[in-house]
This record gives sequence, C-alpha cells and structure tokens, in this order.
Amino acid sequence: MLDHPLPVASSQDEHHPPFAGGEFDYNLLIQAASALGKQCQEGVPLTSIKPNTWWVEHHNLHIPYPGAPFRYPSPPHREDVEQAFSEYRNHPWLRSCSTLQRFRLLHLFSRAFDLPKTDILQWRKILVDKEQRHFQKHLRQYYAHLINANPPSDSGVRGNWIRNESLSLQDLVTEIHHSFLHPIEVLKKGKRATLWLGTLQGEDVVIKKYEPNPRAWRRSLERCRATRAWAGASVLLQTRLSVPEPLGWVEITLGPEAGTSFFITKPLPPSETVRVWLRREWKQMSPQQRCTFRHSLRKQFQDLYANGLVHLDSKLSNLRIKMDPDSPSNPFIWTDLEDIRPQRWKTRTFLRNLYQMNGSLPREISEEERVNFLKGFRHIFSFSTSPGVKRYIIRVTRKRHRRELRRQCGA
Repeated sequence: MLDHPLPVASSQDEHHPPFAGGEFDYNLLIQAASALGKQCQEGVPLTSIKPNTWWVEHHNLHIPYPGAPFRYPSPPHREDVEQAFSEYRNHPWLRSCSTLQRFRLLHLFSRAFDLPKTDILQWRKILVDKEQRHFQKHLRQYYAHLINANPPSDSGVRGNWIRNESLSLQDLVTEIHHSFLHPIEVLKKGKRATLWLGTLQGEDVVIKKYEPNPRAWRRSLERCRATRAWAGASVLLQTRLSVPEPLGWVEITLGPEAGTSFFITKPLPPSETVRVWLRREWKQMSPQQRCTFRHSLRKQFQDLYANGLVHLDSKLSNLRIKMDPDSPSNPFIWTDLEDIRPQRWKTRTFLRNLYQMNGSLPREISEEERVNFLKGFRHIFSFSTSPGVKRYIIRVTRKRHRRELRRQCGA
C-alpha cells in the first residue's frame, strides 16, 4: 500500500484512471478488475464503463454503476464480446496506462469475469493471451534497446550511470577502481567475476566486475556481461520478480572485443542463497511448509516463462531468499542477471533449468520431494514427470558433479 494517495481525475473530462502513469497501487488494480468483472457478468457493456468517473478515497477505489444493464444473448456470442473488448481496449485512459499496468488489469479482469463462466467464454485464454504476447514482445524490444543503447565510443569507455548524468564515464571508472582497491566487503571472488560492496559518490553500492575470457572467443564478440546484466535487471523490473535495483554499468572496451566491465546495483536487503537457506531450514520444516516453499520456488520459474524470459544459470546459488521475518509475497531475489534472456522457453531450456537446480539442491531433499516439485510443471510441460526426464536429470546432474570435483580437487 502506498503512503500517499494516488492521482485522482479532477473532472470527468479527464481520461486517466486513478492508477494510470507512474507508480500505482496494485490493490487498486485488483479492485478495478473485480468491479469490471462483476459489472460485465451482470450484462453491462464494456463501452459504457467510464474509468474517468472513478475516484479513490482512503485507498479504496469507487466505481459508479453505469445504469441499466445491456443483456447479451445467453450465452453471449464470442464475436460480440471480442468487439466490445476491442473498443474498450482502445479507450484513451487504457492507452495512457503503461504496458505492465494494462496487462495486469486485463489479466485480473479476465480472471474475475471467467470465474463463473469458464467453460463458456474463456476470456482469459482468448484475450489475455493476446495481451501476454504483446507484453512479451514489449520486453524483447526493451531488452534489445538497452543492449544497443550505448555503442562503443572513441574514448574506449561506454556505459550508463543514472545517479549523476553529469559525471563522466572516465571519472566513474576512476571511482570504481578506487572502490575496488578499498572495498567495504568482498562478497564473492572468482576467476572471471568479483563482487564487492563499496562506495560511489558517497553511496553504498554493490559492484560486480567481469573479466574477459580469452578462451571463450564467442563471448568476446558479444555484448559485455555488464550490458546484459543491466538489460536483464531492467527487464525484470518490468515484471513482478525481485532483482537488485540497477544503477549503471561501465565497460572498458578493447577494440571490437569485449573488455573489463562493471555492473552497479543497490545493496540487497538481508538475504542468503536458497541453497544455504535450505540446508539449515529444510529438516525443521513441516510437510505443509515444504509444500508452500515448493509452490513459491516453482512460481519463480513459471513467472519467467510466462513473461517470455529464461535464466540460463538457474542453480539455487543464483537465487536468494530474503531474511525478513515478515516475509513478503515474493521472498526471492534473482541474481547473475547477465544470464537473463528474452526468449520463448523451449524443452531444452526447461531441462537445463531442471538439472541446474537439481544439482544445487541439498542432499537432505529426497527424490520424492524433487519429483513433487516437477509435478507442478505438468500444465506447461506434460512430460516433466516422465521416467525418461527423471533419468536424464539424474544422469546430467552426476556428470556435472564429477566435473566440478575434478575441477576443484584435481581428480
């Protein structure tokens, strides 16, 4: 719930609803969708519902009844309903909403309208699927725009810093190097990436440094990983998935090849990786708590797929869980955002996510619990619990574990 009242139309001539433009209250969307669904169930045509007459009082949305209802034939012809919806969708107030706001409203509205008549109209399937495809297209275009927004410059430095646009990139790189030499805390250090908590212009930030990999010649010809992390975080912010808030990125180019790059975000709230959390909490959880956790974790992947996004490295060390005792509705935070891609999920990607996650689960989790997790994907992948899929996941997981042992122990 917002701490301040949302903008309200001052006159009926204005076409903006209470939640159009800028920050909005998601609870108002739920109220609006429920009211729209109820009125349509009673026979009110969509074109007679005027959102410019809505008002907000004490965080509650008030929608006046438009008058005598118009009765569709019983059951209504789908062509008539689609025609009315098409006219309503082009209403100036709905066009003034952002793509995400419009998609959320139509999704909730269709679900409310379908509730008593699911087998008759199937609004959610017919109409919201169109909106979902439109939203996925918007995310793909937005991702491509962010990737190509800052072409290489003659100075050898390119990037974006939203905190202070007057600060030159050269000065920003100087501050980043100083922060690297005097970090507050080194969070993670690897061969090709280093993550630390530092200070930039008096503000605490988390910086991830990516080193180029001379052996991966394909990656050297792609956009740098900091650019992809910036685009992936910005795209995920368009959805309801939690990510570190991006502040900027910088790349020091080496001619046509990708060079050292830096991705800068706000510090995360108190959290730890899901793998570490499971090792400590799993044995103490009741069967009901385990079921709730499986559902929440599975929903993270389902939401990615629903928005036309995939994460190419979905092991549980790349997914963090907030330590707030008053856990919000979405306690997870995605990291390693350079692996976010706006592409349609495929069987190969789904299986890859499964064996990455299966290999990062603690040993305390039994095979039965792992299979129960797979069952929730059957409406997307009907083969997810087939014996062949389970054998494949087990085989690939063992192969990956042996490779990691040889890499770390020299076996």
